[in-house]
Amino acid sequence: MKGEENSREYQKKIASFLERKFGKILKEKFREEDLIRVERGLKLGGGFYSPRMDVAVGPFSFARGNRNEEYNQLLDIHEIREFLSRVVKRGKTLTKDFIKSVKDSENKNPRCFICIEVENKSTRKHFMGSAFNSSIMGKVGIVISYDKGKMEKVFSYLKE
Repeated sequence: MKGEENSREYQKKIASFLERKFGKILKEKFREEDLIRVERGLKLGGGFYSPRMDVAVGPFSFARGNRNEEYNQLLDIHEIREFLSRVVKRGKTLTKDFIKSVKDSENKNPRCFICIEVENKSTRKHFMGSAFNSSIMGKVGIVISYDKGKMEKVFSYLKE
């Protein structure tokens, strides 16, 4: 229970930081919600799986088509590039040129610009699911882990 509360607090801090840092650049607010359900107008329950993102940063793509070009233009904004460069330097990535990799991504229909998942006490299976969900739901997918060893193990699986 305590770990979940800490994760919740951390998610709120991340959203607050991003709002202060990019609130004037990004037109849409930050959300924590079930983006696929919002897109399809579905209610909770009903046996439909849809990941719930810890922090999702707009612009959001709920209509037909996609906003890839807009997302790529956002990646060219100096403040956003700097922020993502710092995130990459502090963390770990599977690619050398992160921004180019994101722009060239095979994910042609993400639901938001940046998707952040915070993992505290999950299994490796859930951690890997968060990595997949964040990279699929967001043009930029970020996973923050409290457990460096678990994160390293998942990265070694993904590299192979």
